[in-house]
Amino acid sequence: MPNWSDPLEIQRDTEVFAQSLVFLLGLYTWEVLGSLGFEWQLISGQKKFTWLMLVYFSCKYSLLLCLIMVNVTTITKTEVNCEALYTFNQISGNTAVGTASTLLMFRTFAIWSKKKYIVIPLCVLSLGQWAILLNGYVSVKSSWSSEAMACVVHTQPNMIKAMYVYTMAFDLTVLVLSITGLLLSPGHSTLWKLLFTDGIVYFVVSFTAYLFPVVFAYLNLNSAMDIICAIPASVCSTVVACRSFVRLSDYISTGLSFP
Repeated sequence: MPNWSDPLEIQRDTEVFAQSLVFLLGLYTWEVLGSLGFEWQLISGQKKFTWLMLVYFSCKYSLLLCLIMVNVTTITKTEVNCEALYTFNQISGNTAVGTASTLLMFRTFAIWSKKKYIVIPLCVLSLGQWAILLNGYVSVKSSWSSEAMACVVHTQPNMIKAMYVYTMAFDLTVLVLSITGLLLSPGHSTLWKLLFTDGIVYFVVSFTAYLFPVVFAYLNLNSAMDIICAIPASVCSTVVACRSFVRLSDYISTGLSFP
């Protein structure tokens, strides 16, 4: 059993974390490039722009910015403002997490035809999530180490746990309401099956992905291990949320539409 508090072990864990970030950046860049057809349809006028697409683009590109800047932060060997860089990384990363859940929430609004007794409680829960995400901006601190020639990360595991546990609970609530609304709706059309399947897929993927950073935060092995699964979890939830949004945009009907 390794001594997780040993400086050499922390250094090894940090190197593994840095290598995983390069892989995730390449993977997500490929995902973004592969989905540019949606943007082209907007530019060419094949799709009508709606304000909800702002949430989609925020989700998609905030994570890309986060991955780019996190990689820049980990590879730099000259002294930089680590606190500012990691604050930006937290803002962009948490924005991706929040907007992914928001996209799923708006699907539920559409399923329930924007009924107030569904919309209002979910909006309150969503505000709670965003409040935790805003506080999460300070969950990771960083300072420059002249000895390591790198940014040294200091985490607050309790804030990480709160952020992901709340997000998992919120997504579960949204999924249950979505499935309930679909089961109460007449007929099982192609759109119905798409909403049902994508909702379950999103929840299973995001719930499983978020489970890992929660477990590592509870274990509190060291600062590197506390966040090693956080960005992979954000990538998973963002990819499935954005793909679900794009798939649904091709099936919008007059009876079940987004705002």
